Amino acid sequence: MKELLKQWLETKNEEKRLKELREELEIQIYEFIQSELPAEGSKTLYADEYKLVVKPNYAVKVDQDMAPEYAQYFKTKYELSYSQYKQLDMGSRKYVDEIVTINTLKPSFSISMKGGGNDF
Repeated sequence: MKELLKQWLETKNEEKRLKELREELEIQIYEFIQSELPAEGSKTLYADEYKLVVKPNYAVKVDQDMAPEYAQYFKTKYELSYSQYKQLDMGSRKYVDEIVTINTLKPSFSISMKGGGNDF
């Protein structure tokens, strides 16, 4: 088990390092082509055998306190966390069970070194 945990931690650290490197490269690519990007749609560029497709991406944040006053402009999404579901009384759960589906997902893992040493 110790060897598996060690390999997992090493892999996770390498994954983080590679993700940071990829993101740095993406920034450099973006800076290189930024002036050529359309406001909407995508832009395709070629560099010898490489094809690059870039599509601008935007995030829209809505003030949750003010939004109900303008509800006609927004979509509504009903959500329920698993902990909220588990806290429902049996009477409420009977109705909720008719309209929700619960699937088992991959568990999350968190592994770290105890006390800065090598043991787990």
